[in-house]
This record gives sequence, C-alpha cells and structure tokens, in this order.
Amino acid sequence: MVGQSELAFRDLCRAKGACDLCYTPMFIADAFVSDAGYRAKVWRTHAKDRPLIVQFCGTRADTLIRAGKMVQDQCDGIDLNLGCPQKVAERGRYGAFQMDESNWPRLSSLVSAISRALSVPVSVKVRVFESLDRTKRYCRMLERSGASMIAVHPRTRTQREEVLADWSKIRELKSSLQIPVIANGDCWHAEDVWLCLLQTGADAVMSAQGLLHNPALFRPLAEAQRRGDLPLRPEDDTSSKIPPLSATLSSHLRRRREIGVYFRSVSLAAAVKRRSSCSTFALPTRVLPTGSFVSTPSDLRERFDLAVAYLDCCVKCPPCHPSVVRRHLYFMLFNPFQANLDLFDALCCASEVADWRDLIARLRERAELDGPHPAAKGKLLSKKRTFRRDGTLAPPPWPVGGGGFHVSGGRKSDAEKRKKEKRKRKKRKVNETTKPKPRRGGRPPLPYPESSSQFTPSVGLF
Repeated sequence: MVGQSELAFRDLCRAKGACDLCYTPMFIADAFVSDAGYRAKVWRTHAKDRPLIVQFCGTRADTLIRAGKMVQDQCDGIDLNLGCPQKVAERGRYGAFQMDESNWPRLSSLVSAISRALSVPVSVKVRVFESLDRTKRYCRMLERSGASMIAVHPRTRTQREEVLADWSKIRELKSSLQIPVIANGDCWHAEDVWLCLLQTGADAVMSAQGLLHNPALFRPLAEAQRRGDLPLRPEDDTSSKIPPLSATLSSHLRRRREIGVYFRSVSLAAAVKRRSSCSTFALPTRVLPTGSFVSTPSDLRERFDLAVAYLDCCVKCPPCHPSVVRRHLYFMLFNPFQANLDLFDALCCASEVADWRDLIARLRERAELDGPHPAAKGKLLSKKRTFRRDGTLAPPPWPVGGGGFHVSGGRKSDAEKRKKEKRKRKKRKVNETTKPKPRRGGRPPLPYPESSSQFTPSVGLF
C-alpha cells in the first residue's frame, strides 16, 4: 500500500488482525538509496516487526540491489512491485507500467540479478493481462528469472475497483506455477478471504483496501481455524464440494458492504453498481453456512476500538506525517465520516493525538444514536473537498509529494528542472491558445450569466 502500511499500522495489524506476514509501503528505490532524509522518513522497524517484506519499485538492477542490501538484515524478503497502477508509477515508468511484453527481457534480467545478489528471497507483485495465456507466460518468465513468490492482483493495469477482480485467473495461474501464489483483490470481509482461498487454491490472501477499512479483517478466520470450526478448509482434498465461481458471491456482494444498520450511510456497491439490494449483507446459504467468522454489526462497533488502538501504536512509533494518521482514521471510520461532514473537516485539520482521540469519541457518541446526530444536521463541508467516483468523500489529502513521499527534500537535478520548465512553457502555450479574445473595450466575455440569480453553485447537504 502506497504510504499506508507504516510501522504503526503494521503493529496494529499484528496485534489485532492475526496477520501472518506484513509488507512495508512501496519505497522508491532511487530515492531510498540516494536520499538519507527520505530513507529515515519512510523506513522504520523493530525486532517484533517480523516476518516482514520490504517492497521496492524501480527500473535499475544496481539501484534495487543497493536498496535491498540496506534492509536485508532487518527483513525476511524483498518484493519488487510490478503491479502499481497509480500516477506516481506512470510518471516513473515502474510498477504496472513495466509489464508490456517489450520490457520482459529487461524485467527477467532485473529479477535475476536481484535474486542472485541478495541474501533474502525476492518476490514480485503483478497485475494481469486481458489474455490469460499472456498472463501465464508473464508469470512463468518471472518464476524462471528467480522470483520465489508471486502476489497476483487479477485486474489489468487500467482497471479499478469498479471492475470485479477475476479470481478465476489466480486459480489458473496457481495451477501453472511452482512457486507460492498469493491472491489479492476484493477481500473486504473475513468470509471473502475464506471464499478466495477456496476459489483460487492460493497459498495465502493479501489485502490492502479491506485491511485499511478493518485492520482485524483476518482475525475471525484465524480464530475459527484454530478452533477447527471452518465449514471447509482450503487444504482439504474436496474439490468437488467447492462451489464454482458462478454459484458464490454475486458481483455486487464481493465488495465493501454494509453488515447492519448501525451506521446508515453510503454503500460503495450501491453507488457503483446502482443496486439497492446491496445495502443489506447477505450470503447464499448454499455457499456459506453460518459460521463464527461471518461479519456482524459488532464488527463496525469494533472499528472505534481499533482506531484508538492505532493511535496508541502511533504514540510508540509516530508516522512520518499527520496525513498518514488522518487517512487511516478515515478508512477505519469510513461510514461515520460520510454521515458527519463537520467532523470530516475536523479530521482534515487535526494534527495531534489528543485531537484525534477527541474526534473518535465524538464520532462514537453520534454513532450510538443509530441516526444523524442533531449537531450534524444541515452541516456543509467548510472547504471544497474531492469526491470519489462512487460519490463518497475522498480521503484527506497527502502532503506535497504524494502518498509515497517520493519527492526528495534535496535539490532537484538539472534534468528535473528542465522537465518542469518545459511543462510550464507547454501549459502557458495551451492557455494562450484557449484564452477568449477580449471584446471591443477590453472586457472579456463572461463565462456565466451576468445576473447572479441565474448562477447558483451546487453544494452537498447531509
């Protein structure tokens, strides 16, 4: 997760979520090697932070090897991110933007060189192609090159969460590879994790968005596994009993969904798929018998306790910037913030642990009413905020430099300065060509009616 699996959050997941393995945020290898300030900002660990995989992105073998050697004595593996589809990866031409077939020879030599040079195993995280055959060839090439494990997110480089993760591709890849395969995508609840293990036959399940919303995501399943009351275990040789993909969760249920009326708020699935039936949690009884790990409304109440526990972890291991804490609290208390816009604004401004604790207490008090708090009725956002594609509020913004904190605090190179100046000149040229010509008398035409009564901006009410 870019900028979101820092040490404090890893400690929380290990303590509350029964995570067997944690990854660091994605580090930019070039900055990690060349900038001591960046390295000190993003890389922190301690003796109990194990097992741990450190994830890097980059395009040069020598830089990735130097970065790996800096941390290999404090971790259990190095991961090369070949699946990041975000803008920061597109600008640097790393992550998922290296998966074009013309880059395969270079990627092969890259993975091979890193795996030979480091004393810890090297794994990769990838996305898939539209073609299953092409995806298989891609993953086999990485396996032959020395990758000891592969994590697969079954969406293409251009697809986002509106498109359902295709677990069937993970199942096909698992049967064609010899190395361990980790499944990733659309695991929002403990029962999703269980179904994903059954459907894909993967060796493990990785979660990012689901874990941000619920750091205790894996715990109910781990506890049920210890008690031995799982209806069906992935390692059982009962392939005939495993329900086919078409008979399990429908596409609108394999998403973040409400599991009670404790918080009346926006359903992500309903917003994306426009399905009114998504607001209530339900599973086909022929697929999943009632079990101790099925999500319940009490899970939502527990999010407040998890948020407080996260702040306790932050006191011991402070994140590098307050925006990291704000975003974690936003995801853990996602529904309450959607229903309390005034407190969302307070979250975006808070920078101290005491302020965050007070904010959690106020949200909990309002949520206990099981309805809109009188203080929240009619409240508007005090500032203009960004909304996501599903209509919900976007998380609090990152600082300048993005979630990866990839912008070095040092002086920019001459090449970077030239690129920046070139972009500015291009932008000025575009603005000059699109600028409206002034009318006679020097006054430019108005872009909206002169009468203010004809122009009323829209605002979002609760």
